[in-house]
Amino acid sequence: PEQRGKAFSIQQVMAIAGQALPPAVFLSYGYLATNSGYTAADIKKAFWKTVTNLGVVWGLFSVVVIVAGATALHQVYTGDGPALLGVRHYSQIESIPVAGQVLGPAFPGALGFLAPRFFSIGLIAAAFTTLISVSLTMTYFCLDVARKNWKFTNDNTRFKWVFASWITIPAVVAPFWQLPALLKAILAMVGNLLMAPLAVLIILYYVNRPALGEFRANAGRNVVLGLTVLFALGLVINGLR
Repeated sequence: PEQRGKAFSIQQVMAIAGQALPPAVFLSYGYLATNSGYTAADIKKAFWKTVTNLGVVWGLFSVVVIVAGATALHQVYTGDGPALLGVRHYSQIESIPVAGQVLGPAFPGALGFLAPRFFSIGLIAAAFTTLISVSLTMTYFCLDVARKNWKFTNDNTRFKWVFASWITIPAVVAPFWQLPALLKAILAMVGNLLMAPLAVLIILYYVNRPALGEFRANAGRNVVLGLTVLFALGLVINGLR
């Protein structure tokens, strides 16, 4: 149905955009930099390294993902032509084998059967890295909110237990979730997009605190952060229409 297709398409676009604006990365970078031993003397160098990594490398990668993902979905599952694994429209995608068919055109005809397998390998790698990075980030957040030692060091036993819990509990609970696996992944990424404006506002607040002294954000940086908030809000509002 047309309405279901529009709703699912919006979810997919929001999910892709959510990957382009990962709030957890924005909020956790300070922890990662501090845990790496950066001092006040390293701040400028670390800042420009972040601009390169997140702004340039990750930014260009996100643009490629958005363009390639949207193009593949709309070219492979548009309702026209033969059904792939019983699915004609991208709004009907609920399984990995079906979603993996978007890679089909990238393979020669005789090797098209490899598309879902490559897609699955990519998902496994993405899930593994995401699980570890998110667990690490949540450990930082939880211990810091509780005003405990959040440094990732060999002698910080509390950190190791919280970190292990954030890896184990989601893995144990996951089989009991009833939603299709692909839809769960999409909804999780949509959550990224919804939280992005709040994450940037939090950063905007902290970089303007008087306690930062000479490291307080200047007008140019505040303008960039303000535009980022507006951009993120625009994506959220457009996706929720």
